[in-house]
Amino acid sequence: RAFTAAGAAAGVAAAFGAPIGGVLFAVEEGASHMNPRIMVRTFVCAAVASLTVRFFAGPMEGMLAWGTLGTEVPVEFGRFYSQKYQIWELPIFAAMGIFGGLCGALFNELNMRLSKWRMRHVGARGCVRFFEALFVTVAIVSFNFFAPLLKQDGSTHMGGFCAAQKLFTDRGGEAIREL
Repeated sequence: RAFTAAGAAAGVAAAFGAPIGGVLFAVEEGASHMNPRIMVRTFVCAAVASLTVRFFAGPMEGMLAWGTLGTEVPVEFGRFYSQKYQIWELPIFAAMGIFGGLCGALFNELNMRLSKWRMRHVGARGCVRFFEALFVTVAIVSFNFFAPLLKQDGSTHMGGFCAAQKLFTDRGGEAIREL
């Protein structure tokens, strides 16, 4: 069953250029029992299948040199303008992924410690819980109110805010497009 799930994940990843989608398909449809060990193996299988298709698709059609990856390869991970990267850059991407994973593990550990501390000191109900929620609300609202004013070279008048300041005052899509 694990091989069937890995094969299904690899097939979806190769066909659509989506290794995570392949793993999710395998978890939902292909495996009756999924544990983390099988999931990691399935993801590695899907990622290798997707990378293999991307590696061979461009050169086999005569469009690109061997080892060229990026948006010019016929199977792509999204709609981006022309961006090329070479095979030697993959270790850099892997290092970035490892760093992101370590940051995620650190976040999970700090979240667990905070949750345990809150269970011991705040509790499930009562006045302390109410004041905690009130404090967090006031802190977030205060930050969002004063953050645009903290930019040194920006305007203090709302009509003259720069693009970075507008991230806190405008709707998300409009402010991000202005960056």
